[in-house]
Amino acid sequence: MEIVDESADEEGNEDTEDVEDEEKEKSQDAKGQDEEESDYEDDKEDSSSDDEQETGGEVDEAFRAEVQAALGPAVVDMDQEGSSSDEDLDDEAMMKFDDALAAVFKTQLQAKKEKNKKKDATKIVLHFKLRALDVIEIFIKKQASNPLILELIDPLLEVAWSSLNSKDFHTLGEKAQGLFKNKLCTSKELPPTSSIDANDVHDKIEHLVQKAMSAPSIVIVSLITRGCLYLVRVLRGSQPQESAGTGKKERESHVVRDATKVSLLDAQRLAAVFKKALQDFMEKRSTHLHPVLFTELISRFPHLGWHLAPDLVKYLESAVNNFRKSQACEMLLQLMCQKTPEYKKHIKNIAISLQLMLNSLMTKAAASDTELKVKHLREILKLTTKFINEVKKTEEASLLLQIEELKHGVTVIQESPIVKKSPDIRNVCNTIQAILSRSGNGKEVNRKNSKRKREVNEHFIDESTPTNSGAEPTQQNGEGTKKRKKKKKN
Repeated sequence: MEIVDESADEEGNEDTEDVEDEEKEKSQDAKGQDEEESDYEDDKEDSSSDDEQETGGEVDEAFRAEVQAALGPAVVDMDQEGSSSDEDLDDEAMMKFDDALAAVFKTQLQAKKEKNKKKDATKIVLHFKLRALDVIEIFIKKQASNPLILELIDPLLEVAWSSLNSKDFHTLGEKAQGLFKNKLCTSKELPPTSSIDANDVHDKIEHLVQKAMSAPSIVIVSLITRGCLYLVRVLRGSQPQESAGTGKKERESHVVRDATKVSLLDAQRLAAVFKKALQDFMEKRSTHLHPVLFTELISRFPHLGWHLAPDLVKYLESAVNNFRKSQACEMLLQLMCQKTPEYKKHIKNIAISLQLMLNSLMTKAAASDTELKVKHLREILKLTTKFINEVKKTEEASLLLQIEELKHGVTVIQESPIVKKSPDIRNVCNTIQAILSRSGNGKEVNRKNSKRKREVNEHFIDESTPTNSGAEPTQQNGEGTKKRKKKKKN
């Protein structure tokens, strides 16, 4: 009996040992699965954190959908129970989830690698394009007079335009803008007029102005403006240098001749192009143009800007809004500050139409229901003052000055309610009235002075006529004394 009992005990001990070993193996498997799941969760957190960093904190919904598809019904159960318990899953189910999740993360990793490859390729392309711009910069420096340099205008603008809102090529766009604005368009050396096609250059200017009408920002409009002015300089040709021995009067006459010189420039054709652009700016609310296109033209080439003057007078009243009207006023003021050889002729041409427009604007501004703002009225009065002062300097234009009509318009403004909003307008009106009064009295004074000058000149002519033969010897003696003085000096 003792022997039997011992064998039974041994068998019972062996069974308990087997059970313990099985439990240990299960616990180790469970730990391994937990570790694998924790690793996958860590990888998932890392990948999601990377995606959040790349997308600015937003979770990649596509990746979330792939993970949910891999987990299948387990996701629904977890969402319903509100816990992450894995008690209902056996080893086979966990292995299936393991394979599915591994495939999802492998796909995600491959997508990241492809994205990094694209970034590297973008950097390579960027560096290549920057080197190409370096070559173009060298060409501009060394071959500024080469006619082929005109073919760089459109490509550089395209690079600047396409890179304007690009995150990857922002550096390229900035470099293209600087190269176009500070190197190409400011070059003092120009292609000779004998080596360029004038018709082709005029076509380029028309193309640039047309592009400006659809430009996305003022940056592009400013670049296009510089390109147009550069091409105008090319058409006019390089200005000849002054010699050191020329006198002041010769230099001044030389400058006047250069200012009127247009060389291959077709002023009428360019005026038509800019008039069309001005119409787009003044009449369309959704225009892409900016005043810089016209103000720079007036500042650099006023003889071309004066072709826009009649249209600017019209737009003082017919422009689409008050901002455009004030811009027309400022452009006219800018033109009157630019002295050209034909300045008096230009003032005379717009004298009558401008006075009628100013009277009409002042009458409308005095109405009680006027939409004109004080700022705009102040600019109109400033233009009126400048116009009167410039007309007084020209005898032919001063005859066209409608003093009484202008006085009436200013008086209406002084009596209007708008003066109460801004007392300085009253002071400006008083100044205009004083100028008009002086100009009215000045006409009578000028007439009296001209009569006196005529009488004095006639009296001088009568006295200077020789009545005897004694006048000739005195002139000869005077010439002899002059010769003696010269000899003594020598």
